[in-house]
Amino acid sequence: MIIFSNNLFASSIKQADSLFSLGLYPDACIAYERIIYEHPEDEFIKANALLKKSYCYKAERNYLLIDNLLNRCNINGLNDTFKSQILFEQAFACYMNEKFSLAKSRILPVFNLNTTPELEKASVFLYSLILNELNSWDESKKNLISFIKRTEIKDEKLRDNLIKEVDEMYQKKNIPKIRKLKFAKTLSFILPGSGQAYSGKAVKGLISLSLASLAGAFTYFNFVDEIYSSSAAGLFFFTYFYFGNVKQVTPIVNKRNTIKKNKCNAILRTQLINLNKHLDNDKK
Repeated sequence: MIIFSNNLFASSIKQADSLFSLGLYPDACIAYERIIYEHPEDEFIKANALLKKSYCYKAERNYLLIDNLLNRCNINGLNDTFKSQILFEQAFACYMNEKFSLAKSRILPVFNLNTTPELEKASVFLYSLILNELNSWDESKKNLISFIKRTEIKDEKLRDNLIKEVDEMYQKKNIPKIRKLKFAKTLSFILPGSGQAYSGKAVKGLISLSLASLAGAFTYFNFVDEIYSSSAAGLFFFTYFYFGNVKQVTPIVNKRNTIKKNKCNAILRTQLINLNKHLDNDKK
């Protein structure tokens, strides 16, 4: 009975793998899901089929489904290599879905497992990509240098050059200064327009300051002249411009930080690809 079951599984997985190799991903997904249904008690077979089904979604660039799919795996009874493969695919899917904090929580356990050198290297580079997106550039630099120091490299001169290359990648001049939203809002509360100026929009800051000042002056002089209706109108506009100036800071800071961060990380991604190639060339 056990031999028959194993033969049936081997035949089913071969058929599913064949559909995958032909690029028939929806059909392959159905075939892998059938295997899961037929072996509900075998966690290894189930995890293997789920992992291969995730490769179908990955090939279709449907990263949204991968993390939830692989959550169906009970990884506690699996060996370290299998665990690390599942966690890596989850982390990669979360990274591609821009869920960077979740991606970090998925990839970190991989470094405590006994895995293959290839997957360890892939995990290190993925971890640095995730850290870059979380604005943790210094931590990303340490991650890469630590890996280069402990990895087996034939040419010691190459090792030194790679470390130097990472140092240059993460120099302060290459890393954007992220503006703090809370600080920008505080500045705008104290002096209208100062938060915009701090965020790199000096002209908008000057306009906000001018409008709030004019509304404030209009309110004051009408109040002194006992023209209370005009004074009330002026107070309305002053309040509108004052709190509008504070509200305006949020999109300005977020947009400014996003543009600067994306530009920096796009360059770092290219540099990481080149760094990876240098390591691969050393193995040849």
